[in-house]
Amino acid sequence: MSNGSPIRYMIRLPQTYCTASPAAMARVAEKADELGFYGVSVQDHLIAAGALSSCGEIHDHSGDDRDVYEPMQTLAYVAARTERVKLLTGVLVLPFRNAIHVAKEAASLDVFSNGRLIVGVGVGAPRRGKIESGGKQDITVHAKVSDLEFNAFKVKGHRGRITDEGLEVMDTIWKDDVANYHGEYYDFADLEVYPKPIQKPRPPVWIGGRSQSAQRRAVLRADGWCPSQISADMYREALSWMRDFAAAHNTSVPRDLGTNIFAAIADTEEEARDMMVKGFGDRFTPEGRETLILYGTPETFAAKVQRFVDAGVNTFDLKLVPITLDATLKQMELLAKEVAPAIAA
Repeated sequence: MSNGSPIRYMIRLPQTYCTASPAAMARVAEKADELGFYGVSVQDHLIAAGALSSCGEIHDHSGDDRDVYEPMQTLAYVAARTERVKLLTGVLVLPFRNAIHVAKEAASLDVFSNGRLIVGVGVGAPRRGKIESGGKQDITVHAKVSDLEFNAFKVKGHRGRITDEGLEVMDTIWKDDVANYHGEYYDFADLEVYPKPIQKPRPPVWIGGRSQSAQRRAVLRADGWCPSQISADMYREALSWMRDFAAAHNTSVPRDLGTNIFAAIADTEEEARDMMVKGFGDRFTPEGRETLILYGTPETFAAKVQRFVDAGVNTFDLKLVPITLDATLKQMELLAKEVAPAIAA
């Protein structure tokens, strides 16, 4: 963002949970443009689940917990209300979708936004059982929703290989005048798909996911890596592995190194901790709350951000808590006026 900082901040739009509405999404996107944030982002769940979307006591309860607006249409909507911010799908679950269709949608959105789209993709959450991230985050509810989605869309085959082929398909659709592809999951010849994206040779592609498979995919096929809820130490270790893997394959790590993370900024430590604990803190162990999320006063928040910067992160996709429009706008102001300058200094 502005203030001379090389570190970039993106804001998750109120696209889900009970505060989600077209007016709220437009206001946050416009504020991000006004304050000089790098971009805005959306998540991807095609099926609602109360346990996933349930708003805690401190969130806005004016809407329906089950609302999850479609990501590409959401970004098209806010693209028309903004001029500068990047538009990130953080991330599309590619195995749910036909990659030819995604390439068409993405190219159109890149044109509509005058070249501001970033295509984040992933394979989807784990599908079964009680799942923990490094023993610090309970993502069981995500696994249950993921299982429902994969069954509803009748996804068959290895979702990693489906994603890899999908990325190759999108690449040829975007780049080639006449696209051809012959693989395990996609097989076509002589497709002319237009318009082509404004960004050349393609919109930036970011890979979500913490696994080594995701890291490998980011090095070989993408321009960015943006895992969710990862600690600074985990990030540093992963990036070291990625550098070694890239060197072995005569390439380099992606230039865009991000993290998708819950965040809360307040005037006091107690208030910030309370916001996070009452917001989504029950999904994290005490250790997880100290390593997998960001919260605190602007000063301590900046110090926590710096830990990630030191580990190699250059882009933060922030999910601000509590999920209310007023709280989001206030925290965006604090981030722009107090946190970002401290990191830049």
